[in-house]
Order: sequence, then structure tokens, then C-alpha cells
Amino acid sequence: MTESREWLLLNAVECWLHHYTNVGKFTDQYIKLRDEFRLKVQQTDEAEDLKDAPIETPPKRTTRKRTST
Repeated sequence: MTESREWLLLNAVECWLHHYTNVGKFTDQYIKLRDEFRLKVQQTDEAEDLKDAPIETPPKRTTRKRTST
């Protein structure tokens, strides 16, 4: 997971929800923010995984002659 701006904001929102879920009148808004940031972070990670994925090429086969001893 990349530590992007969205990732930091997601952590802040989850921290708020962890500590103040039963206290604040903004809980519903924080839950919506958390869901938005989770999607954003997930999309960012998937895009980076695709970008950084190595292109797989099959190994070249080589043949060796047997020598008798």
C-alpha cells in the first residue's frame, strides 16, 4: 500500500471513527468519507500494481550436447 495523501486521510478518518463513533453527530459523514477513501486507496494501489508489474517472458530453452566420457 502506497502512503499517499488519500492513505493518510483514510488513517485519520479511521482513527476518528475508532475513538469517537458513539460521541459525534458527524459519524455518518465520517463513515462516508472512510468508504470514499478506501475506494480511492484501493484504486491507486491497483493502478500501481499494474504499472509496476513485470512483463513475463518465458525462459529461453537451451539444449546441450551430451558428451560421452
